[in-house]
Amino acid sequence: MMAMSQIQPKKDSAVELELSQQLVSSPYLQEGKTVFMSLPQQSATQLRAQVVQVIAGQSLLIRPLAKADQLDVRVKFNSASTLHIRMAVANGVLCFDSNAQLLPQQAHWTIALQWPEQIRVEQSRNYPRVALQQAILLERTGDMRRRAMMLNLSEQGMQVEYHAPLGLIGEELKLLLVLPFETGSLTVEAKAIIRSKFSEISEDHVLHGLEFSHLSDAANKTIRRYMQERLSGQNDGSMPS
Repeated sequence: MMAMSQIQPKKDSAVELELSQQLVSSPYLQEGKTVFMSLPQQSATQLRAQVVQVIAGQSLLIRPLAKADQLDVRVKFNSASTLHIRMAVANGVLCFDSNAQLLPQQAHWTIALQWPEQIRVEQSRNYPRVALQQAILLERTGDMRRRAMMLNLSEQGMQVEYHAPLGLIGEELKLLLVLPFETGSLTVEAKAIIRSKFSEISEDHVLHGLEFSHLSDAANKTIRRYMQERLSGQNDGSMPS
């Protein structure tokens, strides 16, 4: 179950306005950042894209990352007047719908998005998440160890990206991750179950939702400490790189 927090800049609430301003200046809305776009009411079909230009409060330019031979994909997205955008942020997933316009004069497939009037952040009700880009080692029983990218972390689990499926939903993986602290890094060994996975249209990036299982007391304390320090730093105004 996902909890929604609505952020509406046009309202008179000082808290909502402050949060909106933080999102506008957030390092997550910068050139080079990754987003996932989909057609409204068709969130199961998501396409990875990269932010190529930001004019805060006005527009975003994004460049979809799809294979050149997928003309049907381009036609479908090019004909859409509105796109649904998702982006990993510190405490969950930033989501918004935006008016879209194809820019045919660009050398590469580029779409201009109008700056959204309404933004929402989806987050775990009981387990806040922090966004990060960090390598992680995973191993399925009887299979080779693989190096994947951890995109966010919570006390309950994480989201991991790999260029192929890491296993079937319900299968267990062994994890080895390194968490950085001001006093040095700590290594955590854990096990997690694949709870969800989906691939974008290009099929060269697969996102996996992993839930921790059989966490030792030491691993649990290390993850909890890391989460507390990161969330405390964000509340103080510092943002992760």
